[in-house]
Amino acid sequence: MSTGGRAMIANDDRISVLVLDNDVLAGQYIANWLGRFADFRTAFTSHPSQALLQCSLPERQPDVLIVDIMLDGVSGTSICARIRKETSQIGLLCITAYDPNQYRAEVAECGAQGVIAKNQILTLLPDAVRKAAAGQPIEPDTYADSATSHAILESSDSSSIQPLNASEKEILRLYARNMTTAQVLVRLGMNRNTLNTHLHRALGKLHAPSRAAALITCNHYSLLG
Repeated sequence: MSTGGRAMIANDDRISVLVLDNDVLAGQYIANWLGRFADFRTAFTSHPSQALLQCSLPERQPDVLIVDIMLDGVSGTSICARIRKETSQIGLLCITAYDPNQYRAEVAECGAQGVIAKNQILTLLPDAVRKAAAGQPIEPDTYADSATSHAILESSDSSSIQPLNASEKEILRLYARNMTTAQVLVRLGMNRNTLNTHLHRALGKLHAPSRAAALITCNHYSLLG
């Protein structure tokens, strides 16, 4: 496995991938397995500080960072948020041994392009890496692209954001609790058209191109209380 980014290898068009996992055996397995694909070049580390350093150096930046949500002493999403605030050039993917649905909002809010269960890695991860390398989310309705999430997280100016009303806040709060649209409709006793109207107005007030971008903005500026 290589330990550097694409820039260190001339004329190498493969997608460079760095895997960060405190489970050394699991992380090395994922990196080695991905490295068998012709379009990937992989590296592994179990140290968050090493991953952050590598992602901060242009000549060593991976195209995609894959990070376990549960690390020793730090969360994978906090690592993603730090990186995404600094750059849009690295695709971010989270992996977990638990139910990924419980982390969807948290992963969206940190600017990552998706979360995948470890037991689905063999079927889902390669295509997810390719999407993330292009800055695209694995589920556009849930996660934002890297450029949009970076633009939100690097900003400290909320002056153009309009206040959300109670209904708009409650809808976004429920999505932030990892509820599906069907669950939100039942909880609020709304029909889909009414929900979509409230959501559309909320996105306009937040200048957000998607629900995922709205959640990033709300979390970044603590708009939901």
